[in-house]
Amino acid sequence: MSPIAAIAARSARSSCWSGWPEAIGSRSGAVPLRHAQLFLAAWRGDEAETAALYEASVEEAAGRGAGTEVTLAHYTLAVLENGRGDHAAAQVAAARACDSHELVHADRALPELVEAAARAGHPGDAAAALDRLRREGRRQDARDQLRTAHDQLSAMGAKAFAARAARELRATGEHPRRRSARTSDALTAQETHIARLVATGATNPEIAAQMFLSPRTIETHLRNVFRKLGIRSRRQLRDLWAADPSP
Repeated sequence: MSPIAAIAARSARSSCWSGWPEAIGSRSGAVPLRHAQLFLAAWRGDEAETAALYEASVEEAAGRGAGTEVTLAHYTLAVLENGRGDHAAAQVAAARACDSHELVHADRALPELVEAAARAGHPGDAAAALDRLRREGRRQDARDQLRTAHDQLSAMGAKAFAARAARELRATGEHPRRRSARTSDALTAQETHIARLVATGATNPEIAAQMFLSPRTIETHLRNVFRKLGIRSRRQLRDLWAADPSP
């Protein structure tokens, strides 16, 4: 048993399940910052940090009867263990999340449960979890939500998740629309700032003085801006920026 699985088992026995009755009727407030850190640690595959945050989160949340937070903690543990290849431990964690009374958050653990059970040699459990994920034929309802998800994920640069939303959107019979090219999408923060100043008519020496850089450095950044945006002149940059000013 991995160190994280041992912690999960101990936490489950000692405290987490005692909080479920209260959790049913408790308010589902904002998730503490610790859970954001737990998500990041799990997605990064940081075993030590995930173990510490998981144990603290489960014990503290269960003491308050915060079922939502416990469910999310189990979900993040399943993500980590699937990523590490310990699918047996991932199945245990995902099953705990899926069996909770917090249905909204429990359902997000279903893909992890399907993968973990299938790879751990439990096809029946994987099939049962998959049944809960199958489409219900409500194409229009799914289309509206998937369209919104695709647009938002694309806008925030979450390309992998945007691609998943696009595949599901195509399954409903709709092709995801291409996002219009925005001037800041391919640029660094410094390049965006320089591009904005150029678009408003500032010269390289003026920009250099404002940013405490040399004119040669500004020129280098500007060449990168032109290359990334597929343009060749300051006039084209001004036109592009006027058509779609970036934040």
